[in-house]
Amino acid sequence: MLKFLLFLTQRFSLVLIATLILGISFQEIAALANPCIKPLLMFGIYLSLLKIDFSVLKAELKNPLLQFYILLFTNFILPITLFLLMKSICLIFSINIHWAIAVLVLFGSPTASMVPSICILMKGHVERAIISMLLSSLVVPFSLPLIIRLMNGYSVQFDTLKMIFDLSFMITIPIILTLISKFLFKELCHKTLPYIPALSVLVLAIIVLGCVDGLTIVILNNPTQLIIGVIIAYAMAFCAFLLGWLFPYKGSIQDRTTIAIFAAWPNVGLVIVISNLYFKVDYPIILLFAIIYEIPWNTAFVPAQKFIQWKYNQTSKTLKKETNVGS
Repeated sequence: MLKFLLFLTQRFSLVLIATLILGISFQEIAALANPCIKPLLMFGIYLSLLKIDFSVLKAELKNPLLQFYILLFTNFILPITLFLLMKSICLIFSINIHWAIAVLVLFGSPTASMVPSICILMKGHVERAIISMLLSSLVVPFSLPLIIRLMNGYSVQFDTLKMIFDLSFMITIPIILTLISKFLFKELCHKTLPYIPALSVLVLAIIVLGCVDGLTIVILNNPTQLIIGVIIAYAMAFCAFLLGWLFPYKGSIQDRTTIAIFAAWPNVGLVIVISNLYFKVDYPIILLFAIIYEIPWNTAFVPAQKFIQWKYNQTSKTLKKETNVGS
């Protein structure tokens, strides 16, 4: 059992990609999982919140202006900038404009629950990542519908108030349950911590499986969309990382790394569920793009980590030269 759980956490990229292939190949299985995606997402958010030690956040909370700037970037500046860039590309190359809307919806989502773990791997600010995840999640029920309406008016048809309610419900209930669990069942929560990463992977895998229900026909009718989607996903992941890296222009490598991670690793699970609820019928490209983005989401760790390590090495060499010159 422990070996299986370890495999899930160490090879979660392969697990999610295999689930995606399974769902597209066997639509009957995807149809069985589809009704479960909303409660599973809430359970996944609950699991990610259980891992948080709220006592370590005091230092980050002492700088509310910094948190406001980060929130402004992640929930507004980043998605709108990428949307305008993608919209221009769509117009130049005569690509379906729905890809631009898909980019807006994806990057308008909150910071992913796994971002604190990614920050540990890439030497980012872990506490800052936790604060960003919480704040962006609390704001997104209002910010996401707002930027969709702001950028597209009523050309994109969806129930704005219902989306606000659904997002608020899906995010608020897990937060309340987490606070109750940590207060009443502190010891039990502590015992479950080693199993949370593997459970989170399983939850996300079932969400991906359920959301590809009905997408096989869309892909078969126009298989080039899948290729276009993968190219756009990697291009937008690169642009998001670059924008995040440049945003704290006077910041340290650790500051730049943290914001770049916030930018390039959005909460895909939440976007998949929202796209399935609101855009699947009239705008299937939005859901398709959210699912496709799992590929760069799960494979961009290696090049990003190598780039950050290279930046640290370059800084170290520069400091050594300055020290030698000074002496």
